[in-house]
Amino acid sequence: MKHYKKPDGSIWAYELDGSQDGLITDDMVPCSEPVPADPPEPTPDDLKASLINAVQAHLDAGAQALGYDDIKTAATYAGEPAVPRFQQEGAALRAWRSYCWDYCQGVFDAVIKGTRATPTAAELIAELPVLVMEVAPA
Repeated sequence: MKHYKKPDGSIWAYELDGSQDGLITDDMVPCSEPVPADPPEPTPDDLKASLINAVQAHLDAGAQALGYDDIKTAATYAGEPAVPRFQQEGAALRAWRSYCWDYCQGVFDAVIKGTRATPTAAELIAELPVLVMEVAPA
């Protein structure tokens, strides 16, 4: 490929065989092949958002394994006495969600204070409290 730069800074690539030369305008300047820039280092906010998304997906997957749409839907059953099994599952999932986010907040605070390195998503999820289901038989 041969590369040309337009006055607006955009870079265009054309076939070496000349088949696209008619597309090269007079205001284009030949340039060397562009080197892709290294992606920027993620900011602390980017890292936190990534961890939050991973934890949310983990919580949703736990609820989905029990047949709920997501953790938010499951938690709504905690206050519904019509079907005791759903109420108990909803209460357990709601408590688990709270324990997990409480743990995450402690991790985020420690990272900000510099007393802990930022964990990977897999590391953080491995540290989270485990879902405990205490459902009474029907």
